[in-house]
Amino acid sequence: MTLSIILFFSIGAFVYNLIRSQVWRAWTLFVLSVFAVYVLQPRLPIRFADFILPTVALVITVTSWWFIQEKDQRLQSNNLITLLILIGLIIGMAMMRFIDADYRLTPSRPPSPWMVFIGLMITCLLVIVLTRLFKPQHQINLMLLGIIVLFVVLKSEFLASAISKWWRGQTAQDVTLASSLDLSWLGFSYIAFRLIHTLRDYQTGKLPAVSLREYLTYVMFFPSLIAGPIDRVERFIKDYRTLSSDFEAGLHRITVGIFKKFIIADSLTYGLSLDSI
Repeated sequence: MTLSIILFFSIGAFVYNLIRSQVWRAWTLFVLSVFAVYVLQPRLPIRFADFILPTVALVITVTSWWFIQEKDQRLQSNNLITLLILIGLIIGMAMMRFIDADYRLTPSRPPSPWMVFIGLMITCLLVIVLTRLFKPQHQINLMLLGIIVLFVVLKSEFLASAISKWWRGQTAQDVTLASSLDLSWLGFSYIAFRLIHTLRDYQTGKLPAVSLREYLTYVMFFPSLIAGPIDRVERFIKDYRTLSSDFEAGLHRITVGIFKKFIIADSLTYGLSLDSI
């Protein structure tokens, strides 16, 4: 984790603490969590992979939420606004393509914003088609199956290497260097288990009503994206909707902890490793 990223989250936490409005605090937390999916993703050797994988994580999350909502809830104004803002944030991250590498928040140069926009529009149409083709229960089963298959592929060295080899071939890169490490997807295990948890709770009738903003913030909550824990959605939503002083203090401690881990601890470890040479 670079100093610029540490500074980014430190400023974000500082701004969050200055905001008194509960509504704006919720939006700030949402924006920070979306940015974190890209900012914390390690740089990958396959071209555009470290942009595509976080984007796919967001798309899967939105699709899961869409499948567990009734039609009238999907089209509520607050959810449509959240969806439009999310698309804007993704396009905004793609605009980092035109920023110098020293000031870029993404790990590497993103793909063309126009290509990203077209890809998102095609995905939206595909989700709408799936909604019309399959009954709600079949939509959930399809989503669960897709997440599990994706999880198995990423955890299988053979399958992940095969995907890496194919992907490298599509981007005209050396396929002999293909490795499962090419698909190091930050936090996907935690994201997958949170999605499975909410999908199963929906099937059993235990899932509380959640807006798209709440659902995305829960799944992508940046303090727990790297090392967990996997919180239950009902408990998270309860804390999220109150955003109490305890929540504020916890976010402050997490920010300080990230600083200590990646700046102080890692610097000391690096210094000791140099002394041993």
